[in-house]
Amino acid sequence: MLKDIRIRYQLAVKAARAAYFSDLIRNSQNPKTLFATINSFIRPPSSTSLDVSPTK
Repeated sequence: MLKDIRIRYQLAVKAARAAYFSDLIRNSQNPKTLFATINSFIRPPSSTSLDVSPTK
């Protein structure tokens, strides 16, 4: 039972993700925006490290 729920959840997440990205691509009106969108899929922004220098 839990396995079936997990599988249905994973399928729903996969379908929602595909629909989201498809909608982003479909609504990109110019090539610059389209390629920036595709680039964000391929290379997500890297996390920035916080500067932990002591304050004075």
